[in-house]
This record gives sequence, structure tokens and C-alpha cells, in this order.
Amino acid sequence: MADLPKAAAAFEKAISLGPTYRFYSNLGLVYHDQDNYTGAVEMLHKAAALNAKDFRLWMNLASAERWLGHDHQAVEAYRTALPLVEELAARQPQDVTIESTLGVLYARLGQRDQALRRVEASLALAPDDPNVLERVSGAYEALGARARAVDFLMRAVKAGDTIESIKHNPELRAVVADPNFKPTTASKPAK
Repeated sequence: MADLPKAAAAFEKAISLGPTYRFYSNLGLVYHDQDNYTGAVEMLHKAAALNAKDFRLWMNLASAERWLGHDHQAVEAYRTALPLVEELAARQPQDVTIESTLGVLYARLGQRDQALRRVEASLALAPDDPNVLERVSGAYEALGARARAVDFLMRAVKAGDTIESIKHNPELRAVVADPNFKPTTASKPAK
């Protein structure tokens, strides 16, 4: 993992010299990775004031708001991200990142059928991509399907995802903490 305190200091200095969307957004992401969700929300709102068209900003903002217990604000951020990602999907229908991100978004918004449709589409496109498998795990976790979430997270590790990377994803903390999460063992599909 990168040296987050040094990254934060670099972005803070860059912002003091000339604030930009990218600097605010990246500092918000660094704060998020440091579990400084209050700082992340502040920086991501500043980034959104400069450019509200990047779905990643809204996904990161939703996550930070969720971890602060601001469920209403998190849902609003997910709702803001959704049409931005759907627009990308219409232009790039074979993009696994977009498909799997839609799976997570729909899951977070409680739209199970849409979430599963997007999850299945992303798995059909890239069944062994560790990033897709990690997002699929997050979608199943959001849908309350812990066994499936554990299975897909173990598959992500088997496909090359690192435990270190996964541990820095707050959306998957409960999956990692599940006693059935044993990434060194071969995974079996959950029923």
C-alpha cells in the first residue's frame, strides 16, 4: 500500500497552491483509505463542486457517508452516481468495470434484480478478473448474501487480489471478518 500520510501531505500542499477537482478528489480518497471519513466527505464535496460528472467521486462519497452513519446522504450519493454509470454503460456495454460497478450500485440501492443482472453480466465478461470478483463480493454483501460474498472474495484472492488490498476496502470488512473467509483454501460456489 502507498504511504498514505505522505500522499495526504502532497495533496494538501497541492491544494494550497491551486485547488483542483483532481486534488480534492484524490485527497478525499486518501482520507477514505485512512478511515478519515469526515475529511473524505469534506474533500469529496469540494471536488463535486468543481466536477459532479465523475461517478467514482459519488461512489467514494457514498461509502464515506455510509461509514459515518449518514445513510440518507449515502443513498443520495449512490443515486447521483447511478445515471452517470448507466450513461457509460450505454456507450461501453462490454466494460466489466462499469457492469460490476452497476451491480454494486443497484445492490446498495436495494434493487436486487437489477444488481444480479449486472453482476451476472460482469461475470460473463470477466469471470476471473480479481477486481470484478471483489466488486461482485461487495454487491452480494450489500444484498445480504454473505455466503456468496465470501465465495466471490475468496475467488478474487485466488485470481490475484491481495489481502492487503481487500483489507483497505471498508465495504468488505465484514466479509473478511467472517469465519468462513479462508482465502488460502480453494473456494466452492455457495448455494
